[in-house]
Amino acid sequence: MLLFGYFLKTDGNEIVGRSYVFATFAVNSMIYIFAYRSMRRSIFRSGNLMHNKPLVVAVVAGLLLAFVAFLVPPIRDLLELAPLTWGQWGVIFAIAFSLLVVVEIGKFVSDRRRRPATNPLLGESFERKLA
Repeated sequence: MLLFGYFLKTDGNEIVGRSYVFATFAVNSMIYIFAYRSMRRSIFRSGNLMHNKPLVVAVVAGLLLAFVAFLVPPIRDLLELAPLTWGQWGVIFAIAFSLLVVVEIGKFVSDRRRRPATNPLLGESFERKLA
């Protein structure tokens, strides 16, 4: 909603605001799904993304459908969207990847809270030493 309000205020054009929000939700949903392959393991520890080929195919198809909505004039007109600039698409992808990073930071913090503190030199738990 902030994006819509921002573009409505700066451009005075509701269609540009709506287009921005539509594209942001579409791209964010496709990128964000990779963070939820595992609710505990980082995307970097979950293994090769290509091991889940149906997910990758679905994400690519979803992104292509989102782009088609903007590239094919009859569909764009039907959805009442405005074409977006390369800069706007860059911001949209930056938002999607930044939200992915936020989820990964959340997993990292949660993982640190669940694990007992370890002595990096000895590689053993402080809790075990005290017991």
